[in-house]
Formats: sequence, structure tokens, C-alpha cells
Amino acid sequence: MQKVINLFDFKQKINYKNEILAGLAVAMTMIPESLSFA
Repeated sequence: MQKVINLFDFKQKINYKNEILAGLAVAMTMIPESLSFA
């Protein structure tokens, strides 16, 4: 249960490189799906 509580702890240091890379990975996987619906 402690791990779930740490998930929403906003006092932790944010690793921006990992966040940006994760966002780009999700965006790249959504491009083919959006093209198929267009």
C-alpha cells in the first residue's frame, strides 16, 4: 500500500528527460491510429 501512496507524492524530484521521452513514445504510437481513423 505504501507504493501506491508514493505514486501520488508530488514532493519527489521530477525527471523531465524520462517524462518527455514517455510523452514522445505515446505520441508516436498514436500517429498510426489517428491516421487510420482519418
